[in-house]
Order: sequence, then C-alpha cells, then structure tokens
Amino acid sequence: MLHSKYESQKNNYGEHWECPYGNHTMASGYDTSNINGRAVEPSDDIWNGLYACLECGRIIDQDSLEVVSRTSDFSLLRL
Repeated sequence: MLHSKYESQKNNYGEHWECPYGNHTMASGYDTSNINGRAVEPSDDIWNGLYACLECGRIIDQDSLEVVSRTSDFSLLRL
C-alpha cells in the first residue's frame, strides 16, 4: 500500500523528507527519477520533478509531496 503523501520534517539541519519506512535525506536519501523509477539527471529534459526513495522505491512529486508511483526494480534507482 502506498502512502498518498509525504510530510516534510524539520530538524537542526533544516527541512527534509522522511519515508514511512525510516529513510530520510540524511540516510540513504532520494534520487531524481522518472515516473518509472529510473534515475535521471535533474538537468535532463525528461525529469519532471520526481524523486525516488532509495529504501522503498516510492516515487514522490517534489512540489505536492504526493506519492505518484513505486518501483520494485532497485537497479533502476542509481545513475
């Protein structure tokens, strides 16, 4: 089951995302991706502001924080 929306957390380092499974920007973190979870450079024309959680494969829209997809193929998540 996908959680429908991420929440932004604050700590001493500023604002960050935290996955329901415990991942956050100071742990494994997130990489820029496309809707299918394939890692893309943020400067690529195909990047639409999506990030993939490197722990669970959720694909998150950076503006709305909505979970828009999920990948189970973790080999796609690294450039």
